[in-house]
Amino acid sequence: MLMVVACNHCHKSGTFDIEIKFHPHGRSCCGHCGQEEQKFWLFNFCDIECLFGWLRKKKVSENGIPCRDCIDYGTGKASGFTAGFKQNGICGTCKGKKAVKGSVKKILASIR
Repeated sequence: MLMVVACNHCHKSGTFDIEIKFHPHGRSCCGHCGQEEQKFWLFNFCDIECLFGWLRKKKVSENGIPCRDCIDYGTGKASGFTAGFKQNGICGTCKGKKAVKGSVKKILASIR
C-alpha cells in the first residue's frame, strides 16, 4: 500500500519534520482482553511556518482541533455528522461542533 502524506496547511507532499498526534477519545480498554486501545488523529506539517499558519487559519486556540471523525471527504472539512453523512446523526466526538477542544491548551503550550 502506498500512502502519500501531505502537509495539513500547504498540502505539499513529502517527508515532514513536524507531526502532531491528537488523542480526542482518550484511552480505553478492550472489554474482552483488556488491551489498551488508543485512537488518534495525525497532523503533518512541512515546517514551523505551516504549523503556525494552520493553527491561525483553523482558529485552534478558540475553536479546538478540527474533528476528523465527521470529515466530509468531498470537501475535506468537518461536517458535524458521523462519518460525514447527515443520515448517520450528530458526531459523537465533537457533538456537532466540528472541532474538539480536548487538550488544545497543552498542545499550544508545548510548541511555544
